[in-house]
Amino acid sequence: GEELDLFGQGCSKLRLTAVEAHSGVLDAGDFYSSCKASLNLFGGCVHRGMPLRPFEICCSGGLLFTQYNRELPALFDIGRDCVAFRTTDEMLAQMDRILTAPGEFDAIVQAGRQRVLRDHTWDHRVRRIVTAAKERFGVSW
Repeated sequence: GEELDLFGQGCSKLRLTAVEAHSGVLDAGDFYSSCKASLNLFGGCVHRGMPLRPFEICCSGGLLFTQYNRELPALFDIGRDCVAFRTTDEMLAQMDRILTAPGEFDAIVQAGRQRVLRDHTWDHRVRRIVTAAKERFGVSW
């Protein structure tokens, strides 16, 4: 009974149809903030690290509802900044909670956005890269 838009590749393997094969969303800020939740599943292209989508969802004022991966706890406080799951049963239980009482997740949406703005902007990433390059190669830019 709820609307679900799928973006990304591999949906056909599950006999589902994606709205777009690529997960890029036009007007992402408006899109993610208008959804009750944005389900982030890791595709075959992510073997380590975190794709950009979770940061985009949070920064846009959306609820990040994501599959757990080992890097997640270092980037987000699970339960405070995002909602995460490890199993299909956990995913379905959390989705029921979100659909039943979406307002209960407003604090998580706000905390996730604040976390991204505080720790995960491009400015933060570039500064870390430059600092690492200076330390590694002894450059003085």
